Amino acid sequence: MKYILYTVLSLCGFLTTYFLVREGYFLPIDHFFVSLPHTAWLTWLFFIITDVGGLACITLGSLLLILFLVVENHYKEALCTTFALSLGVVSQTVVKYFLAVERPSASLVSTVGYSFPSGHANMATILFLSAYLYLFHKLASVKKQKILFFLCAGMAFVIGVSRVYLNAHWASDVVAGWFFGIFWATLPLSLLSLKKRFTI
Repeated sequence: MKYILYTVLSLCGFLTTYFLVREGYFLPIDHFFVSLPHTAWLTWLFFIITDVGGLACITLGSLLLILFLVVENHYKEALCTTFALSLGVVSQTVVKYFLAVERPSASLVSTVGYSFPSGHANMATILFLSAYLYLFHKLASVKKQKILFFLCAGMAFVIGVSRVYLNAHWASDVVAGWFFGIFWATLPLSLLSLKKRFTI
């Protein structure tokens, strides 16, 4: 049942973030982060990090994760991962189009389309959270499981931060992307929990 709670709370977080953006409550925070100064070495570092969250790396990472799960005979987990990643990328495209939030005007990287939610934050969260959810049980100790969690969560976090730092997204876009990613990563497990609960 915990996955159902995560799914519901993340969806509520996403909707709440959009409400705050629409009503203008997030505006001071968004403009604060856009106005922060940049340094050469941080800009270089975040260029690398944002590329890790780009289409090529996320696609490669997704294929490797799914392939690993299949090789290990975890077909259900591979299907859940494919489901989450596929619907995640389609839904973010649809939501971006309908909400039509404009990006910051001074982006340091090439950007295409609307801003809300951040596709980098969304897809990175789906990939790395799925990796944790389906791989942590393979680790013998709780300490190693915690290390895996912080590595996966850390990657999703810094990729989102890189989009804000490079002015490719507002901070609210990234927060919404994280919530959206958690929603899609946990939804398959929530559906399986419901199916198991109501199957006689």
